[in-house]
Amino acid sequence: TESEQLTWMQGTDGSVNTAPGRVKYADINLERVYDGSDALYRWRRQIERGEGLDPTAPYRKNVYVRLRRRDGTTARAMALIGAWPSRWQMPDLDAMSSNPAIETIVLTVQEVFETTEEELSLLPTFAEGG
Repeated sequence: TESEQLTWMQGTDGSVNTAPGRVKYADINLERVYDGSDALYRWRRQIERGEGLDPTAPYRKNVYVRLRRRDGTTARAMALIGAWPSRWQMPDLDAMSSNPAIETIVLTVQEVFETTEEELSLLPTFAEGG
């Protein structure tokens, strides 16, 4: 995160005062092994076609990310509030490569905060594509 810096002078005081202003969140870059799911691509296409501007199909979504340890347990859970895909990159198309196909999405967000596994377990689960 980053805060704007507000500056001002008081009366005849020759020094400049500062205080934190609005908070800005950096874009979030996510990568995953492509598993045949096109949900991220479809979400990005919704933005490209301008469909997300319709209030009945909002383009912003709350995204919850779990950072996993090697043993599969959750090390940290993050909530990305008001996220929308500002960039999507398809996996490399190399039939001769044995490397996994990596899909990349960049999410622009309104807010980011840490949450708990318990809080995530209370969230409704939706089928893909919904």
